[in-house]
Amino acid sequence: MSKTETIVQQYKKLSDWCSSFWNTVYDKYKGDIACNAGCGICCELQSVNLLEAYIIFKALQSCTLNLNTQCNEKCVFLVDEKCEIYNVRPLICRTHGLAIKSREFTTSYSITCPYNFNETDLEKNSSIILDMDMITENSVKLNLAFCLIHGLDNFAEKRILMRDIVAASFDPQIINVFKR
Repeated sequence: MSKTETIVQQYKKLSDWCSSFWNTVYDKYKGDIACNAGCGICCELQSVNLLEAYIIFKALQSCTLNLNTQCNEKCVFLVDEKCEIYNVRPLICRTHGLAIKSREFTTSYSITCPYNFNETDLEKNSSIILDMDMITENSVKLNLAFCLIHGLDNFAEKRILMRDIVAASFDPQIINVFKR
């Protein structure tokens, strides 16, 4: 297995863990979670890190999509309130809607969707609050490893626009890695 495949596999484990956490919370508190297919309120993501861009780009090579060509603030992959890349959606998309905690907050948690957890006492149910620092730190490490093994160190902290993934409009260094 190549180094790239190993990193992608580790990223998949992290994304699967995020999805599993979300599903567990949803199963337990579905009466207090408004998230559902067709909502799309939170689908405003405009950019991702290089590793996530790579994963999305590779997935796009094997399918035909309808895309959101409207010039609006919604994600280009949100079409008719449906995510066209749901299976490879970024980590932030897998965790939106949850209550999250971070060292950066001045409060013990934050709710990422104003429609969720209006009836749940999260102070008493802290096990359903996602530690975003852990997710972010692991994502940053995997992205850095991806950048380093491909000699793209200068892209480790850069964001790739979602519309550029669709158009395959990348820096020549990036496209050489993505097309391998």
